[in-house]
Amino acid sequence: MRRKLDVLLVIGIVLSLWGVRGYCEESSGSTDLKPKLKAARNSRQAGALYADVLTKASTSTLKEAKHDPDIGIALHAAWQLHNIKVQRNEDDFNPPIVDPKEGARFLGFFEGRTVLTPPRWWQETLLDPYLGGREKAFAEVAHYSDVPPERVWGEFLMLPPHTSLRRKGGTVVARVGDESVELPSSLFEQAEKKWLTRCLIDIGGRVSIIVFYDHGSGVRFPIICVDSKSGRVNWRTESWGTGDENLPPAGSGGSGHNYVEVKRRGNRLVLYGGATWGSYAEAFDIRTGQSLFRFSTNYWNAPRTN
Repeated sequence: MRRKLDVLLVIGIVLSLWGVRGYCEESSGSTDLKPKLKAARNSRQAGALYADVLTKASTSTLKEAKHDPDIGIALHAAWQLHNIKVQRNEDDFNPPIVDPKEGARFLGFFEGRTVLTPPRWWQETLLDPYLGGREKAFAEVAHYSDVPPERVWGEFLMLPPHTSLRRKGGTVVARVGDESVELPSSLFEQAEKKWLTRCLIDIGGRVSIIVFYDHGSGVRFPIICVDSKSGRVNWRTESWGTGDENLPPAGSGGSGHNYVEVKRRGNRLVLYGGATWGSYAEAFDIRTGQSLFRFSTNYWNAPRTN
């Protein structure tokens, strides 16, 4: 089954690259979404625009939008086109899964457009919305195993294995394996005030990345880039997660789950997430923090505008 999925992924990548080439040659790529998305200030506005336009679009429009130069538009159009649900079997009352063939086509398209290979756990959980079916895949993400008490900052903030923090005056020395970086303690104090329960620290080269997020929900969360030598903050931005802050109060609590993995690919910082209400992926320019694309399977829980 996995071998068959890999074959379909390769086919999807090839078709994706060929389609972009033809689209760029024959079309300006402008859509009604572009100017509005550019003006969108948050996940609520962007998600509502995507949902209102793409859920009403014809198959031909979605196929055309897949080749839009804007990667975010292309990914959401592809998801809308390929997100076809099927039941596991006649006797299974669990939520339906994405049709395996359609899911493989989407993943192949994702790889072709972004030139990224998502981790296996993200690929598997993207296609299966049922938490019970996700547990095995989530177990592959090592930094979500139980953490001993000595790795806790304050009362709530938990750290991955092989990561430790040590106070040093007004700073915090963060160590991951054999590498360390000195950070402003205010970063951790602010995260704790916002009830962000998990912290990922990626130390490498000239810059290090710190990510604080809520393990219980896909609410937006901060991403911080610091100079590895001085600890000075170079830039800050936000992941939109699955936009759980856009849910009504009764549905936005932290009783679910949210798993995050950060990777570097050249000058790109890539973030993959799987939460209660969907999966998401985002990429940023590691030099500036500028968003390169954002994708969420649930349009960030944004309410429709009409």
